[in-house]
Amino acid sequence: MAFDSLSLSIIVSELSSVLIGGKITKIQQPEKDEITLSIYNKGNYRLLISANASINRIHLTSQFKDNPQVAPNFCMLLRKHLTNAQIIDIKQMPYERVVELVIDAKNELGYKQTKRLIYELTGKTANIILTDEDYRIIDMLKHLPTNIDAQRILLVGATYKFFCDRGLVSIDQSARIAQLVTDYQQPIDEVLTNNILGISKETVRELLYGIDCNNHSPFNADRVVQAMELLITNIARPIPNILFVNNTPVEVYPFDYVSVKGQKKYYDTLNQAHESYYVLKDRAMRFCQKSKVINTTIKNTVARLEKKIALQMQDLHEAQDCTENRIKGDLIIANLHCIPKGLSTLNAVNYYQPDCPTIAIALDKGKTAQQNAQDYYKKYHKQKNTIIHVTKLIEENTAFLDYVKSIAQSIKMCQTNDELAEIYEEMVSQGIIKGKRTADKSNRPSQPLKYLVGDYTLLVGKNNCQNDLLVRRLSKADDLWLHTHQIHSAHGIILTQGRVVPDAVLVTCAEIIAHYSEAADSGKTVIDYTKRKYLNRPPASPLGYVIYTQYNTIIVEPNAHKELLSH
Repeated sequence: MAFDSLSLSIIVSELSSVLIGGKITKIQQPEKDEITLSIYNKGNYRLLISANASINRIHLTSQFKDNPQVAPNFCMLLRKHLTNAQIIDIKQMPYERVVELVIDAKNELGYKQTKRLIYELTGKTANIILTDEDYRIIDMLKHLPTNIDAQRILLVGATYKFFCDRGLVSIDQSARIAQLVTDYQQPIDEVLTNNILGISKETVRELLYGIDCNNHSPFNADRVVQAMELLITNIARPIPNILFVNNTPVEVYPFDYVSVKGQKKYYDTLNQAHESYYVLKDRAMRFCQKSKVINTTIKNTVARLEKKIALQMQDLHEAQDCTENRIKGDLIIANLHCIPKGLSTLNAVNYYQPDCPTIAIALDKGKTAQQNAQDYYKKYHKQKNTIIHVTKLIEENTAFLDYVKSIAQSIKMCQTNDELAEIYEEMVSQGIIKGKRTADKSNRPSQPLKYLVGDYTLLVGKNNCQNDLLVRRLSKADDLWLHTHQIHSAHGIILTQGRVVPDAVLVTCAEIIAHYSEAADSGKTVIDYTKRKYLNRPPASPLGYVIYTQYNTIIVEPNAHKELLSH
């Protein structure tokens, strides 16, 4: 990305202009790797500092996130040391992605103490570190392994050290840059990226755009130096913008990068550009992380249930010969008079078969004939009970497997964090995920999708919570309910208001339901539809589960019909 130390220098300059002299009024930690500082300085500002491994960043924000009921330890520490403290300076380590906030605070006795909040934007090792005036570490957001950087010990009580001099070239050292370009033996873009401080690959690509670097001529060195000087000029006069490709934001730039093509949206400050871009990116990334955890749990649960059912089917198969053991017991009783003590095998006539064949029955020589018969009867009753018990277990596990697969389909249709939270709570309630239910019952449930099809409204439930809401609260007895036949899909309700639904409306609604199903990528799909009054929810059944017997079917092609979606 273009968020290198050059872009960071612009951010720091913008932050300094509005935050220096401001008082920290509130400190929050909405995510485990992100803090926000509420600052008053002739106006209210919110500074977001994120050490997320994928998108670490620092900028002003107007967004608010829900905070945990119990503040994390690092948040409580920051509140103790920095609440009501004043920001007296904001600076950047030269040409590095490290920002230091110098803060004038007071201790418990009211004496002034300088604190330093240091933020390292270093990818996976990004961190937020609180130190005293002498850079002695008080604590940090992430306690990283010491083997990551042996030259920098990040431990509580240790002295914080900035990144050491790596012998790299800064962007204002024209002579050394010219020498690098003249003497390079590797691709020129790698040479500049690896040897110039604080410059990203995207910025190097912009720097070299339009320059012929296929030979080692001094002319190329002059061109590169000129391009570097232009870069410095552009950084001093930023034109923040977001690049869009096919209406999708793909990158933030501090000025116009001519090496990239697409639509651009310009902002007054780089802080505004970063907030607009990262709000969408952060929301999508965190949604993806949470859904990935739930998906993994669902896949493991499905695999475990399928294995359990397979073993139970094997036990059932092995118990199917229970009748044979009863017959052997009967035949031993029928031949008691001719079984001598110590006999190991009884050859008896099986009068249960039409042709009365001879059957060999194994006997325990250490037991009497009656005891051998009782052993066969015990095996018979045990296998008979096994068949009853295992058959019931298979039915229960098969039904639960089908239910778990319905949750998997709900996750595919999930679009918001609220919907994802509902699925998580549902999984906790069913014991699929171990943990405590955290949803606030006072909150309104997420709402189903709403389509306007002609003069009719179609409501589409994307998870079991919404499906239950559709059937129990949002529909009436004569409204029309739709679902794919024998495969998982969203539930649909056509609000009829007592009217007859035209065929064209029914077909369109059925196409939408087919789109929100396991058959979305298939061809023709069978959709069942019936009046809501014919639905029945069995006692103790999972959320959103219904059965129905009186219904009609229609065959349609899946179609999202996004133009009919009501926002």
